[in-house]
Amino acid sequence: MTTATRLAPGEPRDQDAVRKTAIAQAAASVFLRYGFRKTSVDDVARAAKLSRQGIYLHFPNKEALFRAAVELLADQTLAAERAALARPAPSLEERLLGAFEAMSVTALGACDPANVQELFSAAVELARDVVGKLDEQIVTELAAVLAKERTGRRRSSEIGTRALAENLYVTSYGLKQRGHLGEDYLARLRTAIRIVCKSLDR
Repeated sequence: MTTATRLAPGEPRDQDAVRKTAIAQAAASVFLRYGFRKTSVDDVARAAKLSRQGIYLHFPNKEALFRAAVELLADQTLAAERAALARPAPSLEERLLGAFEAMSVTALGACDPANVQELFSAAVELARDVVGKLDEQIVTELAAVLAKERTGRRRSSEIGTRALAENLYVTSYGLKQRGHLGEDYLARLRTAIRIVCKSLDR
């Protein structure tokens, strides 16, 4: 994480990193539950089992806490995507759906649907670089899987695998922005994935 911090006297840097990660994890759970605006530093302190002052030893304000939470969730989301794409599945469709499901559960599993739009907006405002980097990494991973699948097929679509990956990711993003989560999200996304997979043969 990049958020500035102050070490307690005699506290080793690796222990400080562990504490910051634990606080960021607690913050993420609270922000997902209550949204950015309704969450206070006191809420995060209670979730992290620390005092308000203990939080301020590591993060200067709520905005820094939120950025750290976004950074943590971004790392976890990318790891979830990579793990899902690496697992064997009966078809490309199932691998892709598994990857999107893993990312959704990791990033928004505990999120109140009413808070999704606000959290997306806050993430773009307070951690635009983190969100942009995650978007790029996710699309790159998806495009690589599509490109590998295409090499084994006879026909080749005129649409590039990068464009197909971006289309899937934008569809996923739009569904979440509109409050489609859980099984509803997966059912709607499955249609988009099927269209992309069919296009590899056209």
